[in-house]
Amino acid sequence: MSGIEIKVMDGGVRRKLRALRLALGPENLRPYLERIGRVLVEEYRANLRQGGSRSPEGPWPPVSWVTLALRRGYGGPRLASIEEAKSAAGAARPLRDTGALESSLGFAIQDTSVRVSVGVPYAGKLHFGGPEVFLFDRGAEGRLAQNVPPTLPGPAPRRPTKTGRRRRSRPAKANWNPEFFKIRAILRKKSGQSVDVPSRPILYDPPPEVQDKIASIIAEAVDDAWKKG
Repeated sequence: MSGIEIKVMDGGVRRKLRALRLALGPENLRPYLERIGRVLVEEYRANLRQGGSRSPEGPWPPVSWVTLALRRGYGGPRLASIEEAKSAAGAARPLRDTGALESSLGFAIQDTSVRVSVGVPYAGKLHFGGPEVFLFDRGAEGRLAQNVPPTLPGPAPRRPTKTGRRRRSRPAKANWNPEFFKIRAILRKKSGQSVDVPSRPILYDPPPEVQDKIASIIAEAVDDAWKKG
């Protein structure tokens, strides 16, 4: 799915801006539109940093432990068990694992409107949510092994074996982590099933304080138009 965008100027504001465009000229109006674009982008970036708490829907749902266990570039301490993954997921920041989403926020000016967009191809799925087929392929298994170690530190336990009538012990080949294989079995069984991705709105109608900033910028443009007139 492609990125998403929102057109934030209502009809009344656009009519004012069209009048200003005639009074100031396109090039003189553009700096004001650019300021509006920067105000909007900063609002949506602040919402990302605050876990969706600035959007009308309120804070986003937490990250699932499966998402965290398979997250590329997780960056936290390695997870030794499902319990650790669940604990770490509760403290994780949704949609901020790589910073690519925040960096892709931008705006474009079209005539007398400002369009804010998110450029990453998966933005639509994150914004709207919905059903998705979960796949646990080789790449996903490799990411799991980076976050949940297949082996544990320290020497492997010695296992008793029989040699004729005498018993002796020999070291295992590796000190395997049973939790890794438990999680892998769960995810292999889950692969191919439909899962419900929660909606985490990224773009939305700006809150009143942001609308006030936009109104202030437009008022400055009106004053400038009067001075030029």
